[in-house]
Amino acid sequence: MLTAFYNVNRPKGKSPLKLWKKKPKKVKKEEYQNNIKIIEDMEKREGKSWVYKIYKANGFDKRMKKKGG
Repeated sequence: MLTAFYNVNRPKGKSPLKLWKKKPKKVKKEEYQNNIKIIEDMEKREGKSWVYKIYKANGFDKRMKKKGG
Protein backbone atom coordinates (compact mmCIF):
# COMPACT_ATOMS: atom_id res chain seq x y z
CA MET A 1 0.00 0.00 0.00
CA LEU A 2 2.80 2.40 0.87
CA THR A 3 4.56 1.70 -2.42
CA ALA A 4 1.44 2.46 -4.46
CA PHE A 5 0.87 5.66 -2.46
CA TYR A 6 4.46 6.76 -3.09
CA ASN A 7 4.18 6.01 -6.82
CA VAL A 8 1.05 8.18 -7.13
CA ASN A 9 2.59 11.09 -5.22
CA ARG A 10 6.21 10.75 -6.36
CA PRO A 11 8.23 13.84 -7.33
CA LYS A 12 8.76 14.65 -10.99
CA GLY A 13 11.76 12.93 -12.51
CA LYS A 14 11.74 10.07 -10.00
CA SER A 15 11.18 6.57 -11.29
CA PRO A 16 8.32 4.57 -9.75
CA LEU A 17 8.98 1.80 -7.24
CA LYS A 18 8.16 -1.79 -8.15
CA LEU A 19 4.89 -2.99 -6.65
CA TRP A 20 5.73 -6.71 -6.39
CA LYS A 21 8.98 -8.40 -5.52
CA LYS A 22 10.14 -11.36 -7.56
CA LYS A 23 9.72 -14.74 -5.91
CA PRO A 24 12.65 -17.18 -6.06
CA LYS A 25 12.18 -20.21 -8.27
CA LYS A 26 11.35 -23.47 -6.52
CA VAL A 27 14.13 -26.05 -6.43
CA LYS A 28 13.44 -29.61 -7.53
CA LYS A 29 13.44 -32.16 -4.73
CA GLU A 30 16.15 -34.31 -6.36
CA GLU A 31 18.41 -31.30 -6.83
CA TYR A 32 17.92 -30.27 -3.20
CA GLN A 33 18.70 -33.76 -1.91
CA ASN A 34 21.79 -33.94 -4.14
CA ASN A 35 23.07 -30.62 -2.75
CA ILE A 36 22.52 -31.78 0.84
CA LYS A 37 24.40 -35.02 0.10
CA ILE A 38 27.36 -33.06 -1.32
CA ILE A 39 27.46 -30.83 1.78
CA GLU A 40 27.33 -33.82 4.12
CA ASP A 41 30.19 -35.51 2.22
CA MET A 42 32.27 -32.33 2.47
CA GLU A 43 31.62 -32.08 6.21
CA LYS A 44 32.75 -35.69 6.70
CA ARG A 45 35.99 -35.07 4.78
CA GLU A 46 36.91 -31.51 5.83
CA GLY A 47 34.76 -30.70 8.84
CA LYS A 48 32.89 -27.42 8.98
CA SER A 49 35.87 -25.25 8.06
CA TRP A 50 34.28 -24.52 4.67
CA VAL A 51 31.57 -22.50 6.45
CA TYR A 52 34.15 -20.28 8.10
CA LYS A 53 35.93 -19.77 4.77
CA ILE A 54 32.68 -18.42 3.33
CA TYR A 55 32.20 -16.15 6.35
CA LYS A 56 35.76 -14.85 6.03
CA ALA A 57 35.35 -14.18 2.29
CA ASN A 58 32.24 -12.13 3.05
CA GLY A 59 33.89 -10.10 5.80
CA PHE A 60 32.49 -11.88 8.88
CA ASP A 61 34.37 -13.48 11.75
CA LYS A 62 33.39 -16.81 13.34
CA ARG A 63 30.87 -15.12 15.64
CA MET A 64 28.92 -13.72 12.62
CA LYS A 65 29.89 -10.12 13.32
CA LYS A 66 30.81 -7.90 10.39
CA LYS A 67 34.43 -6.77 10.44
CA GLY A 68 35.37 -3.15 9.91
CA GLY A 69 32.07 -1.37 9.94
